[in-house]
Amino acid sequence: MPAGDAARKRTATPVVQFREVLDRSERDALFRAIDSRAERLPLSRPVPVDTHVDAGADDAVDLGPTWLVLDQLLRNLAGYLRRELGIDHFVLDAIDHRVTVHDGSLVRMDGWAGRAARGTPRIDFVYVLEPPDAVWEGGTLRLYDTVDAEGLDRAADTFTEIELSDNTLVCFPSDRHHDATRLVPTAAGSARRFVIAGSLVGDSLPARPPPSVDVEVLSALQRLYLPTLNETGFEVRPTPRPVHRVLEALLELRAGRRRSECADSRFHRSGSPDLVDISDLGDDILRWLQPIHEEFAGRALVPSMIFGLRVYRPGNSLTLHVDRPATHVISSVIQVSQDVDEPWPLVVEQDGQLHEVFLAPGEMLLYEGATHEHGRPSPLRGRSFVNLFAHYRPHDWPWTVDGLAAQARNDCVIDRVGRLTSRAPRAVARPSTAARL
Repeated sequence: MPAGDAARKRTATPVVQFREVLDRSERDALFRAIDSRAERLPLSRPVPVDTHVDAGADDAVDLGPTWLVLDQLLRNLAGYLRRELGIDHFVLDAIDHRVTVHDGSLVRMDGWAGRAARGTPRIDFVYVLEPPDAVWEGGTLRLYDTVDAEGLDRAADTFTEIELSDNTLVCFPSDRHHDATRLVPTAAGSARRFVIAGSLVGDSLPARPPPSVDVEVLSALQRLYLPTLNETGFEVRPTPRPVHRVLEALLELRAGRRRSECADSRFHRSGSPDLVDISDLGDDILRWLQPIHEEFAGRALVPSMIFGLRVYRPGNSLTLHVDRPATHVISSVIQVSQDVDEPWPLVVEQDGQLHEVFLAPGEMLLYEGATHEHGRPSPLRGRSFVNLFAHYRPHDWPWTVDGLAAQARNDCVIDRVGRLTSRAPRAVARPSTAARL
């Protein structure tokens, strides 16, 4: 070890390993797809240092529908892998992959398939297939520890060694140093190992551009122009029991991953709540709850997003507001858990009047978030209050921030710089009276 390494902070490369990834029929189909093309792959050849090679997909193995099974698995795992590997959130743009065939002393390799036109490799993966009678020495994956060298991460001389075996998937951060030891068959006959390696590619969400009008004006325009879909505007229902049980279990299992939400201070003026992220299961939860929201809306809906679990801290509040006009049209607040000294109301506006709604764990409030102001303006008196938020929009919903601003300018409701004019109806004023439900 170099003398300076001992004094530097040494960080082990995080890794997640899955065994028996595919069921037997899926695994066998993928093995046959590669095996039938293995002989046609070009032999791997040394590449001079500092030479960039981008083989493209022309000489890549076409795995057909068999690849889609593994591709979908990786996409479903993306949120879980981000958390487990400590990687900042990124938008998954593509999954690159390359097939390598180890056949005795020969190594054959195809070109990259699915190479992204943009984006940064974030999570690398290695998936292995081999016949049951294959016997090898070596072929282990080495994930090197990282040390800080004058502000730059470099590979240490220590590493974690991962044994690779049939139907096993290994995932680790793309920016960590790694290599593999030489693979040598130890028995006579044809011993083959197929390796599918690649990356989950993407970049962070771009900063949201500022709206063409400020928040207060936009709120007024949404209440003025957006149509409502339900006569009552909001409704309390029981959360489906299986969904509530799943959410309770996730809250308990992931409590150790709780972190600050870093929420927008315009709406969370008393401090940010915490977040227990369950976005990896978001699509499933949205699908389970979609029929309930469609019944409330009286029409077919498209899932927009799910957010939570939000864990409010003592003293937290939430300013009255309306939600995003393009996506948060039909929504729900799902009450998962609470530890309070006194009930904490969710305030919802309907026809110019504010109503206080009190939810118990196992209940959900369906509401029209883009047209009805809502929030929790009073401080939480208690220790925690846990919500999940689900959002949907109609299939034919045309409204966006820019569309609202354009309509308001055309009607002379706002001026050129986005201020309300004298033509703005009094109906867009913020409601002030309160009623208890």
